[in-house]
Amino acid sequence: MSRQNASEGFRQKVKQFFGVRKGHAIPSSVYEGPKADDQVFHQELLQDIGKNSPLSNRMKYLRDLCDFLINKRVEDHAIEAAWDAVKDLLNPSNPMEARHLTLQFLTVMISGQFGRIGILRAHFFSVVVNHKIPEDITPRLELLQALSDNGKDISYFEERTGPFLLSWMPEVMQNGRMNVFMPLLINVIHYNSSFLDEDIVSGIVRETCHLSRTTKEEGEVELCLCLLDAVVRYSCLPSNTLFEFIATACRAVNIEKFCQRSWKIMRNLLGTHLGHSGVYTMCNVLEDSDNRSDAMLLRGSVFFIGMCLWGSQRVPNLKYSSSTVLPSMLQALSCHLSLVALEVTLSLQRLVKKYGQELHVVAWDAVLDIIEAVQQEIKEISPSENTLIENLHILLFSIEDLYESGKFNGPEERFFGLVEKSPGSLPDRSLQILISYKAQSVHPAHVGWLVNLHNLMEKYFRYPDYCLQFLSLMQMRQLY
Repeated sequence: MSRQNASEGFRQKVKQFFGVRKGHAIPSSVYEGPKADDQVFHQELLQDIGKNSPLSNRMKYLRDLCDFLINKRVEDHAIEAAWDAVKDLLNPSNPMEARHLTLQFLTVMISGQFGRIGILRAHFFSVVVNHKIPEDITPRLELLQALSDNGKDISYFEERTGPFLLSWMPEVMQNGRMNVFMPLLINVIHYNSSFLDEDIVSGIVRETCHLSRTTKEEGEVELCLCLLDAVVRYSCLPSNTLFEFIATACRAVNIEKFCQRSWKIMRNLLGTHLGHSGVYTMCNVLEDSDNRSDAMLLRGSVFFIGMCLWGSQRVPNLKYSSSTVLPSMLQALSCHLSLVALEVTLSLQRLVKKYGQELHVVAWDAVLDIIEAVQQEIKEISPSENTLIENLHILLFSIEDLYESGKFNGPEERFFGLVEKSPGSLPDRSLQILISYKAQSVHPAHVGWLVNLHNLMEKYFRYPDYCLQFLSLMQMRQLY
């Protein structure tokens, strides 16, 4: 009994501590949601902004409301009443300033009441669509941004968004407002791709590729790449736009600022079901004679093919062998552009260095065909192109390393014939390997060995380098 009294006394003390008197219930705190601010759109204000009020007064009140309504929550049905009062200001007969101010007022009001406007979103989307005055494109864009949370939420106008944005792109592009339009469109693709039909995505990709090809603004090129990236990652690239997509990435990868981004986008594409079609498309680009003057397109195609098949970040699901794409690279050299020849040489460097010991005879024949074509390119078109000559020598060095380690599976005689004809001054190491190989044919067991001996001594014993003269004599001493 005493224990029960002690317990009751403890409870009473707790209640007294929290200010609860005996016989009083503890009040419950229930959250009732955000409450509307004091009434904003009373009847007098609606009359002041209505059509019966002078235009100057209406504009003054609308400016004040634009400042006042930011982050304000208005009473129920106020949006409908305010719209009814100001909608006549959007008529083409009104001054541009009045139209812009009205659209700004709608933008501010919708931003503040975004979660409450419900089905009115469809109505205001129609306002954006049907208000086709060219001078009002910027405030229309801002209204659409507010209405869709910059493309993230298109509830109540899901099916209409894609067709409208596609039809609007050329006009926005012409007015130079893609910096506002493109982020919105990217978000639509990111968050609402399920509502975009294939023909709409095709049109958007084509317009984007056209902009990337024609613009001189790096910022717009970057936005185009972001959109193409969003299509690959969050939607499905239509196969009928594959060439435009690849051509855009191939040209962009030549710009240092966009090189990494372009490769990332292309790698994502080549990792999809369109991967093999993408490589095939790039091979066709290299072989098409109509592309001979487009150095950026050809160079980008060579770079992507090499990177995705034997580069440091190769795409594992691509099953092309090097021997299937090397003939296309050889065809690309017929453009006689040193920039393309350099990219082909760099690509072969990566191939030989990483997979040289795995190449079979057919692949080596293709590699040597390309080396011969590059040598001809240097001789006829670019005799003073030092960068190309240096990289060709690096490629030859890599093959020489394979030869010395016994891992070169190609035709040795043809390879050393190309080394001997290589433009520019060969390093001593290459000349030593070449002389050692040539000396193997200077033996009585070989047909024409005396001629070979004469040619070897004539060419290298008379060489101005004393070391090479000594090497030539040492080779002869070993044989005899």
